[in-house]
Amino acid sequence: MLGLSSVLCAILAPLSFAARELPASALNPSLLSTGIRNLGNTCYMNAQLQCAFHIPLIRKLALNTGDIALDPTLSSEDAVQLEESSAKIALRELFTEMAEASSKQLPAIFPRSFCLRLGIPPNVQQDSQEFWKLLLPALEQESITDLYKGSFEAYITALDGSGRERRREEVFLDLSLDVGER
Repeated sequence: MLGLSSVLCAILAPLSFAARELPASALNPSLLSTGIRNLGNTCYMNAQLQCAFHIPLIRKLALNTGDIALDPTLSSEDAVQLEESSAKIALRELFTEMAEASSKQLPAIFPRSFCLRLGIPPNVQQDSQEFWKLLLPALEQESITDLYKGSFEAYITALDGSGRERRREEVFLDLSLDVGER
């Protein structure tokens, strides 16, 4: 037997928000969101999503329907994807609602559909950084994920004078730094 959230996700999954008309101001770089309402313990998620929404390039990439003719900045990998991830659809829907609320000066939106589609329990506190690290790969859109990636080269050199060394590039979405006293 399917649970309520499984049934709701199955109902919501086929819905396409690509046909929904965006307000003209949606891609305006100076657009300010009216915000996202807290559903219980979703402040960690709201903070990350509102920050992303206020970065014009991320908003543009998230609101794009995948049509390469509409946005030449998309990589060919992004453009050829026939199936969009449920995370990408959920993010586009949320950003569309945020843009509409802002353009019509409506109050903050409720992210219920976003949480349902991604299986995020609204009454469970989570870590903002962990949420973002899990959402980025789920979007399956390199043009967004690449904006948050970095890399460094790890290397080891033998001290015995043999000239042996090993180099390896490491990709990261976050970087931990030790902060200590001197």
